[in-house]
Order: sequence, then structure tokens, then C-alpha cells
Amino acid sequence: MLTVIEDALESLADERVTRQEAAHQLIYDGLTEPAGHMNLPLSLVEQNAFETQQMRVYNQERPKVG
Repeated sequence: MLTVIEDALESLADERVTRQEAAHQLIYDGLTEPAGHMNLPLSLVEQNAFETQQMRVYNQERPKVG
């Protein structure tokens, strides 16, 4: 995602103020706004449970060969 934003920043207007406003909007649209909808764990217990669940999903998607 950051690469997409970086590429888009390269194509923004040359005028400093316009470019800065466009960059802020791009960052909001690409990073800030989506992050606001994520349901992230707040406590250490929730964080550990979340990471354990993510590892289980990863192991199911990519089982060990052997």
C-alpha cells in the first residue's frame, strides 16, 4: 500500500500547497481512514489472542511440508 501511495505522490501537482493538500488527502484515503475501521486488540491479553489466532490461520493456509 505504501508503494502505491508513494507512486501517486510522484504524480501530484507541482505547486507546493496543492501538492501538500493532495498528499494529505491521499494519506487519509489510503491509510488513516481504513485503519479507523479495523478492530485491533487494546490489551495485552487481546493482543496475544489476536496473534495466536493469526498464526493458526497462517499455519492452515501454509502447512509445513515434510
